[in-house]
Amino acid sequence: MYFFGLLIFLSGLTLIFTENLIYAAFLLALCLLSIAGFYVIYNASFLAVIQILIYAAGILILIAFGIMLTKRSPEGKVIVGYHLLFFGSLVTLGMALLIYALVGSSTIGPHEIIHTTGQVREIGIRFLTQYILAFELIAFLLLVVLVGASYLGKKSQHA
Repeated sequence: MYFFGLLIFLSGLTLIFTENLIYAAFLLALCLLSIAGFYVIYNASFLAVIQILIYAAGILILIAFGIMLTKRSPEGKVIVGYHLLFFGSLVTLGMALLIYALVGSSTIGPHEIIHTTGQVREIGIRFLTQYILAFELIAFLLLVVLVGASYLGKKSQHA
């Protein structure tokens, strides 16, 4: 548990101060996958799978499209200004104190884990039976977006 916490902290801190977009995307992936590790430790397997599929995969694909479709320097670096560092640190400290206060006043202890082993199976069955059309249409839409983004990326490189 402490391993994942340290991994989240270090990858998030390094993510804030990196100047390379590719490194930032990989550090974000590491941070999001570490959060999924927390979910696995706390026996929330559905949340872990959703964290990996939606955040670690989906959001990072969108970030990769953004990197692909924007103009950048040949080194892949961006101009980073630290003018909002104080404000960001203040907001982060405030959020950390708020979370600490909410967790401290919680009545649920760490040993009161709700076991939900059948939920993942039930959601999977519904996706592949009742909601199969929507599931396949979303997959096709994502394929079209991927092809369109690669076409636009190739087109902008020749211009």
